[in-house]
Amino acid sequence: MIEGRAHSVLQVAVSGGQIEVVDVPEPALRAGGVLVRTSHSLISVGTESASVGDGGRENLLVKAIRNPALVRKVADRVASHGLRSTLDLVRTRVSNETATGYAASGVVIGVGDGVSDLRPGDRVACAGAGWANHAAVNFVPRNLVVPLPENVSFEEGAFATLGAIALQGVRRCAPTLGESVVVLGLGLLGQITVQLLRASGAIAIGVDLRADRVARALDLGASGGFAVAERDFAAGVLERTSGRGADAVIVTAAGGDAGLLNRSFEACRRKGRVVLVGDVPIRIQRDRIYKKELDFLVSTSYGPGRYDPEYEEKGHDYPPGYVRWTEGRNLGEIVRLIGSGELRVRGLIDAVYPVEQAHDAYAEVVSEKRPIGVLLDYHLGGDAAVASGGAVASGTAGTGGATDGSSGATSALRTAAVAPAVSGSATASGPPPRTTYARRAPVALPGGDRFRVGVIGFGGYFRSMLLPLLRAQSGFALHSVCSRNGLTVRGAVERDGFVRGTTSWEELIADREVQVVYVATRHDQHYAIARAAVEAGKSVFVEKPMTLRPEDGRALADLVAERGVVVTVGFNRRFSPHAAALRAALRRIAAPKTMLYRVNAGVLPPDHWLLDRDEGGGRLIGEGVHFFDFLAFLAGARPVRVVSLSPRGGERNEAVTSIEYEDGSVGTVVYSGSGAADAGKERVEVFAGGAAFVLDDFRSLAVYGLAGVKGTSTRSVEKGQREQLENFHRALRGQEGLGVTAEDGWLATWCAEQACRGA
Repeated sequence: MIEGRAHSVLQVAVSGGQIEVVDVPEPALRAGGVLVRTSHSLISVGTESASVGDGGRENLLVKAIRNPALVRKVADRVASHGLRSTLDLVRTRVSNETATGYAASGVVIGVGDGVSDLRPGDRVACAGAGWANHAAVNFVPRNLVVPLPENVSFEEGAFATLGAIALQGVRRCAPTLGESVVVLGLGLLGQITVQLLRASGAIAIGVDLRADRVARALDLGASGGFAVAERDFAAGVLERTSGRGADAVIVTAAGGDAGLLNRSFEACRRKGRVVLVGDVPIRIQRDRIYKKELDFLVSTSYGPGRYDPEYEEKGHDYPPGYVRWTEGRNLGEIVRLIGSGELRVRGLIDAVYPVEQAHDAYAEVVSEKRPIGVLLDYHLGGDAAVASGGAVASGTAGTGGATDGSSGATSALRTAAVAPAVSGSATASGPPPRTTYARRAPVALPGGDRFRVGVIGFGGYFRSMLLPLLRAQSGFALHSVCSRNGLTVRGAVERDGFVRGTTSWEELIADREVQVVYVATRHDQHYAIARAAVEAGKSVFVEKPMTLRPEDGRALADLVAERGVVVTVGFNRRFSPHAAALRAALRRIAAPKTMLYRVNAGVLPPDHWLLDRDEGGGRLIGEGVHFFDFLAFLAGARPVRVVSLSPRGGERNEAVTSIEYEDGSVGTVVYSGSGAADAGKERVEVFAGGAAFVLDDFRSLAVYGLAGVKGTSTRSVEKGQREQLENFHRALRGQEGLGVTAEDGWLATWCAEQACRGA
């Protein structure tokens, strides 16, 4: 059950190809977006049916068969990390419940910082996978939300996302008045596309396998159409274009027919064009397009801004003078067309199911009759549901609210009334935000010999690599977990053994039962969360980097010293058995050391969050701190000077950095993100006092010229995560010194920032 609330917060999830309706905590309100209490969400029949039933399991197998690189990657991981660790990673990836849905409508119940043009009580349509989920409450970034006018119902508003996809396809086609445009595939996207073409002045010809869908398109404004089961596609198009061929074909169909595009080229006139909106294989036969000099265009989802985190997540809009139609403006235009009556979507609604019956809705979606428009109803109700049945909130991120409302009768054509806009934080009579999920049965708190841990940031790396170690450490007890994703929170409580979970990290830190906070979020949140935990008097394990800015690191280290709490940073390489052996050998040598750390970090895609300066800090700050810290550990001295060079265009992400230490030692980190993975990732060489040492990928240590000291080797990579956790536990007990301190965290970030400046 959800703590503190009488009604469930329901979300539809897919697990192993099966649909589940589960109880989850509400998302927390954050800056740059709004909380939306959902009225209706639209199932995208073409997209979502692929993940349901056997399709979900088959997709995973097909991906593995068609991607030998994936198989090699798993094999390499078994070789480097062992079978058990690899199995844990695979189980984590395949056992998770996955959010589904990306088209919804509802009422704003919370407004985050930076959003000034929406307020609680506003009726809206919203879009985006991972944002506009099939869920009772969603957090949605501002650029993916558009207001709904009063004459557009919630049921109609839920069609805005799919409408924007169709509209972007029409924009890519750029039809002119009187052109003949064929729409191939008359599912939901195709039916909307036909109407948009009619509104543009084009002659729309609808084509589908099913005659009933052709008939529906004709009712909605298609100028002509036919079923390919009754007539050859190209011949049918030629007959309806006076033998000339179509000026354009918009493919809105989905499926595995590799010949579909090539048949579309056959149906076009010379110098015509084909626009792909649907999901079909792209295996173009050159002769089909070369002789006619055809244009082939791909339409990307809702329009410009899609898949750009700067636009979608950070709210950076494109100026209309340069990009007239973004995905947000396409959403708004669809809503306008629905309101004006030029786009009719009510006739596309085949069924409306209460969200509790989502399993039945998806069963209908994958049935032989394959409906076009299927809505889920969340019982938003009328004015009473919004005004007094729940809370509304606005203001700072991290606060939030929800509306529950009374469950009302489901109606396919009901338009829910909306309460007047309300400003301020949660209403006095409304309940608090439902951000906590707990086990159904009470759980006894662990005894005094175990520290209760709250984990903030429960991503794939933590679940696969760190959670097994934390669970196996007898000195810690899993207590609370925090993630932005309510399904992740639920899974952590139900499957991974946490007592409770939340979508608000502030709430976790305020929990008096949490003694230790483990921070494993993306980098830009490390400082704020760690500082808040220290101020609350809690011990902290923060993953690297401790902070993105040296000044924040210095401030946090000073606060730790002032409060006297235990804070460590995830520089686990210090604790590797190979590193311990190397450090012990170097202590026998009084002379300064000359050190080289070569890191072949691997290529990242250009849009990876680690490369984002604000979120990840860039690779030198986001990951390079590991290696700067390790050399300081080997030197046993503080860094005093940093000199760095970077290849052109690689600033903040690649560099050769030399560091001078107080004792006269020098170290160089060669960090590259452009090498081949087969070369191995990390190699450390140290020269001092006539001896030499080579640490290779934390699997072996070779020793030369130092009598009585032998090398080490292990079958798998040993980077010290388990040993660091044990050191942290013993330090909390006062049984040994902390191996990595907040001071070390600050120095590593200082080195990284100096490297970036030098580069």
